[in-house]
Amino acid sequence: MGRVRIKHPNPRDIGVRRRLLALLAPTIKVTRLIPASDAVVVLTPTDKDADAIFQDGMPARLSGDGFTPLLPPELRAQRTVICSGLDELIYEHTAEEIAAEVGDQHDWAAVEGVFKFPRSPTVKITFTRADMATKALAEGLHIFCIHVPGHQLRQETYTPLLTCNRCNAVEEHYTRSCLHPADYVRCSECGSREHTFRNCSATTKSCLNCGGDHSARAMRCPTRKEALKKKEEAMRQARTKPGVSFAQATSALLPATPQPPNLGPIDLTKSLTGLMCLLHAHLSNVASPGCFQQTLSASLAENGLPNVKLPPPPPLQAPDAFARAVSLATSLAAPTAPPVSTPSTTAQGVTEASASAASSASEDSEDEDDQQNDVERLLEPPTPTRARDTCPPPSPPSQDSRNN
Repeated sequence: MGRVRIKHPNPRDIGVRRRLLALLAPTIKVTRLIPASDAVVVLTPTDKDADAIFQDGMPARLSGDGFTPLLPPELRAQRTVICSGLDELIYEHTAEEIAAEVGDQHDWAAVEGVFKFPRSPTVKITFTRADMATKALAEGLHIFCIHVPGHQLRQETYTPLLTCNRCNAVEEHYTRSCLHPADYVRCSECGSREHTFRNCSATTKSCLNCGGDHSARAMRCPTRKEALKKKEEAMRQARTKPGVSFAQATSALLPATPQPPNLGPIDLTKSLTGLMCLLHAHLSNVASPGCFQQTLSASLAENGLPNVKLPPPPPLQAPDAFARAVSLATSLAAPTAPPVSTPSTTAQGVTEASASAASSASEDSEDEDDQQNDVERLLEPPTPTRARDTCPPPSPPSQDSRNN
């Protein structure tokens, strides 16, 4: 899938996107138009469609309507070949002379630019279309009467460096995972915290990553060069593994989402200890209401944990049946005063008193049994009632039915 940014002053206007689509649609397949802050991002089904935006006079037509297409770096890499180990008779010429010679010797080639590596006989040739670079790799190049075979050429590879658009960190995290707040502002050109690079008017540059006199996005930054070197080496090692595609090798190098600062591993022992202290305070409060906070603070202090102040728990609301059972059990456990006898009691009175006491004791015993049964019945959990249990038992057959 191709992806091209086309700059425009008002990309969020639906009319602007309609005009852009009308310019592209006759010759280029477009899957989606995404408005950005200062540009419209055009998605195409193939890289060939994305490359067509920069061919056959399309940039001029777009520019006439206020649009400025920006060549993506990955597309530029597809147009570029690197020629290494060149003969001195080729390397001694200037970049402009090499570009003109390649265009003159190959009727299918149109060169956009040539870059000479300063310390090795290597040049980088960028064509105007990706298919030209593909043909050069297959057939080689004829430059200044010397044939450069295809095995001396290789296509440039684009290695994207992950850069945070908020703090400009390199290969550390995505913008959405940046630990700085969303309103954090930092200029990638001068390092100011008052504006972004779009509004920068400073004459001197200051890199946020290495402190050098260049932009934080410049590829001559030592920090970016080192990050690029490490990533390319890791990608080469990943591609040597069997069954690993380029996409898998690239995705394996993406950094994980960073954790918030000062977030250490969870201490399971302290967590369980704190939970046990909380449970102990709760059970103690059930037995002695009102001691929850005091018990909790003492338990935490004894185990070396910080104190936690919690609101007091609400009073327990016991069910009525349970309360009656507790009341009955308390009354049964209370001692009863024995009857007091006087010396003037006669034998008949003693006999009547004894009989009355025995009768009273028997009644008290029956009452105690009834109360004990009531307590056991109240404390006993209810049993589920089934439909057939509620039906009355069948009545015995009558005399007439038996005779019949």
